Amino acid sequence: NSGDGRYYFTVVASDTLGNAIAPPSGVSGNRMASTLFDSTLPSASMIAAAKQQPDTAKVYLQDKTVSGVFGESFYVQDDAPAGLLVEPDALPGGIAAGSIADISGLMATSVTGERYISGAAELVSGSHAVSPLRMTNQTLGGEDWLYDSVTGAGQKGVAGAVGLNTTGLLVRVCGRVTDTGPNWMLVDDGSAVRVLCTSAVVLNVPDLRAGSFVTVTGLSSLEERAEGPGRMVKLRSAADVAVLIP
Repeated sequence: NSGDGRYYFTVVASDTLGNAIAPPSGVSGNRMASTLFDSTLPSASMIAAAKQQPDTAKVYLQDKTVSGVFGESFYVQDDAPAGLLVEPDALPGGIAAGSIADISGLMATSVTGERYISGAAELVSGSHAVSPLRMTNQTLGGEDWLYDSVTGAGQKGVAGAVGLNTTGLLVRVCGRVTDTGPNWMLVDDGSAVRVLCTSAVVLNVPDLRAGSFVTVTGLSSLEERAEGPGRMVKLRSAADVAVLIP
């Protein structure tokens, strides 16, 4: 411990005889932990552990994969799998899907019921690809997960839904477009459950129209509806939409 909240580690590789092996060219033998590390914060090694904390609880997440960036916010995911929205004080420069980030801040809940971390974030070395979880419209969103309406702990589910809570995860759904606008579309996979897919920018997708059959990849989120949270997929870009049948 350097005394300023940072921890330093030295890792030395060795062969079967115990002889030290020099690191590859361009790789340092010393790795500094994130400057966000604070020994007074409870470290949640998994996103699910952070989500179990009540609103205003301080948490620290380390080495989480960025699954999508939306303006000044982004999502992270781990192998549990679990995902979480991050609202940083400042967006780290160069952040993109696949980046690795450390996050420190307070748990909170949005007006739609989605949990998120509000605080500081910074990128660390490395990258990792996140594969989308393939869902039917009916299973998207899922039920309440360890949800406490008093403290905000856990994650509220979609009204009337059952199964795995997918809020915060990178997902993929498919179906026929029943309606569309400049930056949104409604997708129905035949289950009579429609999913709102939205984008922060205009979707210039060739051949996309009402009646098109599409696959859509994005972040599972919540839409505010009169009967309670509804299913929503947040698109990262037009590349998240594939028109299979115009």
